[in-house]
Formats: sequence, structure tokens, C-alpha cells
Amino acid sequence: DRFPALFPWLVRADSMNAVEIGVWLDARTNEALPHLRRAALDPWMELRREAVFRLGNFGKPQDLPLILPALSHPRTRPSALLSLTHYQLDAASWKKVEPSLARSRGLERALALKIYGTRTNELTYAPVLRFLEDPDFNVRWEAVDILSRARKDKRLGSNGFETLRRPAKRLDALGTVWLARCGGS
Repeated sequence: DRFPALFPWLVRADSMNAVEIGVWLDARTNEALPHLRRAALDPWMELRREAVFRLGNFGKPQDLPLILPALSHPRTRPSALLSLTHYQLDAASWKKVEPSLARSRGLERALALKIYGTRTNELTYAPVLRFLEDPDFNVRWEAVDILSRARKDKRLGSNGFETLRRPAKRLDALGTVWLARCGGS
């Protein structure tokens, strides 16, 4: 079988070869999935990271239990978060992602916020306001993306975005500028 032999090359290859191998794997999803699922449990962290990333690209619901444990290790966490952006998470799964909103790495906060934004039924906008003041551009961008959807959210009533302005009065100058980008000033 050729798939297990390819995975070490995917991890060790330079970025161009890794892209070629990734394209090859994407074209053979059904054949590659069983091997990727095994690789997601592998003790070799780099192989696990790549497998979790690829499983997320395919977005099969049964792979969620293989991706969530990768959140517990700093080397696999970014790949797991990126993978989870392709899923609609239930409350129990979100509880495993939520601590990433407070991580020191901006990438992890931005991806966790992106995942939060996909939770359309349970999404509340007020907690997102604080991320407009985040020092990382990508985190602020995700917050703007989520808040810009508030205009169309029927749960906020006829005032829509105006209901968010009251708590937004406490934002610093940076947060106020980013709120204006949402159309809220």
C-alpha cells in the first residue's frame, strides 16, 4: 500500500513537494482516509499534525473524535483548530476549543474565534467585542467578520447592530476603529 509510505515524505518534504503530495492525497480522498485516520493517532507528532490537518480538509463528521484530542498538544493544536473551522461543533466540542480564545498565540485565538463564528445557533455577539482590541490583526479581523453578520441576525431584533453599541462604548480607540469597519459607528 502506497499511502503509509507517503506520510513521512509529507512531513519531511520541502513546502513545494508537500503541496504536491497534499494535492495527490486530496484527489484520492476515499483511499487516503483510513490511512490518515491511523496517522492521526500516531505517536510521531509531526505525522499526527499533518493527518489532523488533512482530515479537517475532508470534513467528515466521524473524524471529529480524531481531531479534538490534538487540541491538547501545542504542536498539533494549530492544525486541529484549522481543521475544526470546517465543522459545526456542538456545545461539548466547543468546550474543548474555547480555552484557545485565551492562548498567547494570535493564530490560535484567531482560529478559535473563527470556529466560534460558525456556531450560528449559539452565537452571541457581545463576547466578540473584546477581540476588537486584541493586539493580533487576524484576531481583530475574525471579530469584525463575526460582528458584521450581526446586521442580518434576526435574533437581535429590528435594531440589529445597535444593540451591540451599548457595550461597545467601553472599547479603546483601536476597538472603536475596528467596530467602525463592521459598520457599527
